[in-house]
Amino acid sequence: MGELVRLTSLNVKGANSAIKRRKILLYLKQKNPDLVFLQETHLEKKDSLLLQRDWIGRVLYSAGSSSQRGVAILIRKNFNIKIFKQQSDEEGRWIALDAELLGIRCTLMNIYAPTADLPGFFVDISNAITQFGNSYIVLGGDFNKVRDPKVDKTYKWGVTRPSQAQKAIDTMEEELDLVDAWRFFHPSDKEFTFYSHPHISYSRIDYFLISRSLLSITEQTTIGWRTWPPPHSLVSLCFLSQTIIEIIHVS
Repeated sequence: MGELVRLTSLNVKGANSAIKRRKILLYLKQKNPDLVFLQETHLEKKDSLLLQRDWIGRVLYSAGSSSQRGVAILIRKNFNIKIFKQQSDEEGRWIALDAELLGIRCTLMNIYAPTADLPGFFVDISNAITQFGNSYIVLGGDFNKVRDPKVDKTYKWGVTRPSQAQKAIDTMEEELDLVDAWRFFHPSDKEFTFYSHPHISYSRIDYFLISRSLLSITEQTTIGWRTWPPPHSLVSLCFLSQTIIEIIHVS
């Protein structure tokens, strides 16, 4: 039996307050993740070391402004990962790693997508992933778009049509052979990661898209409770490490 490799993702809606930042990191440490994808850190480049100060491990980031955007990947101290290349945009929307994770050469990417209907954003994400040239992909974060409007959102005035951005995600999934990990293992469940007060609706906009070939080594996918300040739920994905190495050797 191998060890679980735990990945988590959380939109923190701002980490520029010292008190809130410590609460966020304490909460994450209690979950004992190996890799953490954070969105909306609201930290400028000059302030990004604040995360490093309070986290025991490595912090990689794409800085935003003091009031919006900003993404980061937190890596647990002594976690077995080798990073060959790091790439990010200039707006704090995404950060990607070309890395070796327990024997797998893979692309790890954390995104905070625009709320507006901008399909070009996901075209750019797909292109960035393709440039790394890796067969194994883990793409997570706040997509700000549901995968299936019929089951991933509640509506006050009925189901709306898929947006152009949602269609762009569909295309990206097909071209890169990605799968919504949580939905794959919970085909008929209704759980949500975000509540919008203006729209009076719940939605599942935080998730992981992973290579279909990784499904066989995915041990669990979960959505946590919203029990503290950020309006988003923590989403988690676990791989079985020993199985990862065995599958790569067989391939």
